[in-house]
Amino acid sequence: EPFLKEEEDDGTQHTEEDEMGLPYVPSAVANEFLERAGKAGRTLTPMQLLKLTYISHGWNLAVTHSPLFEEPVQAWKYGPVIPSLFHEFKEFGGNPISKLSECVNFPDAFGTGSDPFGGGIVIEKPFFDEGDTDRVELIDWVWSKYGAYSGSQLSKMTHKPGTPWSNAVAEMKRTNPGKDWVSGWKIENDKIKNHFHMLWEKIRGHGV
Repeated sequence: EPFLKEEEDDGTQHTEEDEMGLPYVPSAVANEFLERAGKAGRTLTPMQLLKLTYISHGWNLAVTHSPLFEEPVQAWKYGPVIPSLFHEFKEFGGNPISKLSECVNFPDAFGTGSDPFGGGIVIEKPFFDEGDTDRVELIDWVWSKYGAYSGSQLSKMTHKPGTPWSNAVAEMKRTNPGKDWVSGWKIENDKIKNHFHMLWEKIRGHGV
């Protein structure tokens, strides 16, 4: 697969500007999947969308060594969660999502006028930048490999022992004895990257 041609990791610190540009907002990633589902005459539940967005972030980290989106992934009781997407789509529960994801943008936030926010607030339904073929190929590949799975099936994949979520939960409980749960516990990108890189090595080894 074209996007699986891993960038060479020479040990240098990668910045947000490296490897296919700046990260996107999670809404843009979510909308890429929602658009593909719509074109295929299918729908996605919030659980499916959250897992697909997380999985694509993991593969992007593994292959390009850079995040697909900036928002930290959190370890919740029922799996890895991107909080902004969870809260936006929780109204749908286990039902199909019937709208695109939206985000707030400040178009003149860094303008030269006296009011840094003089451009006002714009509600956008973002997608990937035109011409960002690498990330489009990433989403196409993830969709082809994972898009047919149900939310519960995807959840089982991300909950397995040794996954970033499982390891984060173990660390949380180890460092916070006596507490049932710590809200907002972050799953580090390095841990996500290492896990998906291991999966990538298996794929490469089997020629899949």
